Amino acid sequence: MDDMSQHQRPWIEKTPVSAPGRDDIDLMKNISVLYVEDDADIRRHLSEFLRRRVGKLYIAANGQEGLELWRQHRPEVVVTDIMMPVMGGLKMAELIQRENPSVPIIVTTALNETESFLKAIDLGIDKYVIKPINTELLLHAIQKSAWGVKAGLEIQLAATVFDASSDAIFITDSDNLIISVNAAFCEITGYSAEDVIGQAPEILNSGRHDAGFYHAMWRDLLETGRWNGEVWNRRKNGEIFAELLTINAVKNYRGEISHYVSIFADITEHKQTEEHVRHLAHYDALTNLPNRTLFNDRLGQALINAQRDNGRAAVMFLDLDRFKNINDTLGHGIGDLLLQEVAVRLTGCVRQGDTVSRLGGDEFVVLLPELNDEKDARLVAQKLLNAAAFPMILEGHELHISASIGISYYPMDGVNTETLMKNADVAMYRAKEEGRNNYQFYHASMNARSFERLAMETSMRYALKRGEFELYYQPRFALPEGRIIGAEALIRWNHPDLGMVSPVQFIPLAEETGLILPIGEWVLKQVAAQGKAWQQAGFPPLSLAVNVSARQFRRADFA
Repeated sequence: MDDMSQHQRPWIEKTPVSAPGRDDIDLMKNISVLYVEDDADIRRHLSEFLRRRVGKLYIAANGQEGLELWRQHRPEVVVTDIMMPVMGGLKMAELIQRENPSVPIIVTTALNETESFLKAIDLGIDKYVIKPINTELLLHAIQKSAWGVKAGLEIQLAATVFDASSDAIFITDSDNLIISVNAAFCEITGYSAEDVIGQAPEILNSGRHDAGFYHAMWRDLLETGRWNGEVWNRRKNGEIFAELLTINAVKNYRGEISHYVSIFADITEHKQTEEHVRHLAHYDALTNLPNRTLFNDRLGQALINAQRDNGRAAVMFLDLDRFKNINDTLGHGIGDLLLQEVAVRLTGCVRQGDTVSRLGGDEFVVLLPELNDEKDARLVAQKLLNAAAFPMILEGHELHISASIGISYYPMDGVNTETLMKNADVAMYRAKEEGRNNYQFYHASMNARSFERLAMETSMRYALKRGEFELYYQPRFALPEGRIIGAEALIRWNHPDLGMVSPVQFIPLAEETGLILPIGEWVLKQVAAQGKAWQQAGFPPLSLAVNVSARQFRRADFA
């Protein structure tokens, strides 16, 4: 019907204008239009034209019907005649704009309706089509209105995102002065909008970054139009916080930077968690001393420096004497307090560049880089022994401990971490053999003794299964009659290669390794069985004595 000639429809004409693009067509198919016209012929023909071009069309014969349809369906664009019965188009437009001032309204009118034009202008209506209606001009006006609606929605969406974002957003002008901030910015920084508008972002500077950092930031921003990274800034209350910041440059139609949009998230808690995890990975949780991982890293770096400078370094392996007795007797709580106190004391004996580390249990290790001679290590070792031996009062208990220290030197006793640690450990065991509470420097001959200890420990673990332990009974007599009244059970180790091994050789090692517990249990069972066998053989009752380890007495199941 829209192809009818102008002669047939004097109130509708079709003058070619620029053809709509694909974006225009797509946009039109997605909008809804309210068309209000009291002339039935015009309404029918123009409705057919619009129905094929817009997504949804609502049709009314007067302003009252149009207002009701608009309230019911809320179409994006309104096209209305002015002069109509019941309610005119301008009255309807006025009522619609009271409810939603952003609704675009297009009026169709005759040239002689000057007063209506002026009222339309007062209402803010800036689009009109003169009758007879040029359909292409009307379509063009609807398209412009639709694009305006779309732009308005995008602005509204952007404003909603700006205001509701949990990330801080601030906008600066081309001079890098703040012109707008969102609520999250105020919440994170503690500054109000009034505090910062007109200020440069430097108001947030923490002082943690040097001029080179900001120079590189601006270089990337000007070259690429974007920068992102982690920045430490300062809140209004002076608190330092970490942020993940992204800055984008905005250009105007001439290609010049007109604004900068900065978005950042407060990652302080994440950084603190990250730092806590990193700390746990490198420090002992009980004493807060460097752990084995960090110690090995520092030792490796010290060896690199010593090799480069032709210098020396020392590693001290320190083990607390009889710590297990205190831990088992007074409990792990007291044991932990003791280890914490020892850590403080040892740290106080060394230089700032030295390292005191806890490897675990009651084992500590000390790194002394940049040593001049052996005398320096001796002085530190003696200070460590004195610090450990000084009495300490913990939870009302006065405790006395001592330490055994083994020392290895770079480069004489090893040129890598593993060798120096192993040799310091060997020297520490020699210190224990020498009566504890002393220090020993590593010597190559100690390795032979260390291998002997290891071999003996390994053999002892199999001795029970192989039946290599034997018990001998030393009788006890009642004088003067010379009658046997009892016996003392004495353990011996009949080693298949070494022959009879004295208890003096293997009992201390069994105590140290914990093997004394299964060995002691075996002795008790053997003695009980032997006593019963003698009774059954007719011997008078005998009192049998057994040497029991202190570790056995502390067991809950010992009876």
